[in-house]
Formats: sequence, C-alpha cells, structure tokens
Amino acid sequence: MVLDFNNYDSKKKNLLEQEIYKLFVSQCNNVKELNWTNSQPLSLFPGASTCFSQLHSLFIDPNSVNSNAFYQISKICRHLNTLIIYNCSQDLPELVSLIDSQRNLKNVKIYSDNDLRRNYKKLSEALARKSNTIKHLHLNLLTESPSLSLDNLTVLSISGWYTDDEIRGFQHYLSVLKFPDLQSLYVTGSIYTYDLATLIRKTNGNISRAFFNGINKEDIVILIHAIANNCRKIEILHMNLNPRHLILLLSNCKNLVEINLSHDYTDDDSSSGDDLLNILADYSPKSLTNITT
Repeated sequence: MVLDFNNYDSKKKNLLEQEIYKLFVSQCNNVKELNWTNSQPLSLFPGASTCFSQLHSLFIDPNSVNSNAFYQISKICRHLNTLIIYNCSQDLPELVSLIDSQRNLKNVKIYSDNDLRRNYKKLSEALARKSNTIKHLHLNLLTESPSLSLDNLTVLSISGWYTDDEIRGFQHYLSVLKFPDLQSLYVTGSIYTYDLATLIRKTNGNISRAFFNGINKEDIVILIHAIANNCRKIEILHMNLNPRHLILLLSNCKNLVEINLSHDYTDDDSSSGDDLLNILADYSPKSLTNITT
C-alpha cells in the first residue's frame, strides 16, 4: 500500500498521520532510538510508557513538540545515553526537566537557532547537574554560566559564529573552568585563537585529537605554542599550519599520526615546498604516517 499524503487536505493528513503514529506507539515495545521532529504528541498516545521507557537515544526539535508531550517524555524515559536537541532557541523548562530526569546521560549535542539565540542559564545549570555522567558535549551556543562544569568531559565540540558579547561571556566562562579529562576537541567558527589556547592550557595533557576549522587566524602562533606545550599525547591535528609552525609541533608532539596542512601554505612557491619536505624529513616522529592538505 502506498500512502500519498499530497492528496489530502492538511486536517485529514494530520488525522491520518496521527492514527499511524498511534498504531506504531501501541504496537512497539522498548524502542531504543527516537527522532522526534514533528508535532505529533507521541508521548501522550496510549502505550507510550511501554514504547519509550527504554529509550537510549533521543533526537528532538523543541519547536515542533507540544509542551505537554515534552514534559511527559521526561517522565517516561530516564535512561538516555544520547540527547540531541535541534533548533534550541530559548531556555525551555521542559527541556530542563528532560535533562534532570536522566540517570546516565553521556552524550549531549545542542544546536541552537543562530537567529534566535537567547540566554541559556537554566539549560546550563541542568547540564551542570549531569556533569558526573556527561562525557561528550557539542554546543553551537556559547554559555557564560560558570555553573556549567566540564570536569568529566572527554569530547568537546563547539561550532558557530558569535557576537562580541557572546565571546566575552565565553572568555569569562573559560577563566573559571578546567578540562582535566578532555581527549578530543573540535572547533568550527569565530572563537579567538587566544581563547582556544586558554582552553587547551586548562587540560591535563590528555588531548589526542584536535580539529580547528574557520577559526580566527590572528595570533595563531599562541595556539600553536599551547598545543606544543600542553598536548604531548596528540595523535591527530587538523588546523592551519605552515612550515615555521611545524618545527615546534613535530619536536614536542612525538605521538603525531596525522596532520593537516592548510591550502594557504601548500600552494606557495616550490621553495616553500622544499622547505616543508626538509622539515618533515628532519623533525617528523616515526608515528607520523598521514599528511593531508
């Protein structure tokens, strides 16, 4: 049977869609993963407690989900390992309730709407209350709440383009935090290299992977020195590098397996290419086997 929703008016389409979801919820037990980005109140349908009580992964768009249904899912599922939030544009109490109800939340990804970003103090506080379990955190919003402890993070990902006020709040945030267990760092966007250097200096030297894309290239030498002096265990590094940066990194980071060189530097004249080859030959650790551009 083929269902062609295009031939239905919106009211009939919604009713038919709702009946299909009701059937799904009533007949399925112990669903492990749910991508909830429509307006159907799935958690309010008969059988929802049995269907969703063992959810491990939830992908949710707060702008689409009914508030009552949002609150209900926080009562039903308390064993999420992964929570991914799309279009997070405000500090929603139902989202805070969902986070607070989890017992072993490990992986959190929050994608904000860049045009509607507001204060996220309550969300930050909720994440802080789960700091003992959260290991992986992705944000494309910058919180300035000092209550958001990141002491147990092993993976931190930050992406987005930020206003000067957001950057200043993030700078204050960095001044009071440490990242002792951080192993992987992924950054895309407009964060200053000085702030990234501050972040790296607050780790315990356990970073093995670091990816920097689209960051401010001014004063990049500060970031290079922070990596060389604080990331002796690093194995994979992707960022804008040129030959004069490489000497320090290759001399200090003896576990490097993979590095990425920016096109800005690899497209230079042949003499620069010769310099690069000489540096790699003289300073590369034996572990370095993958050089990309």
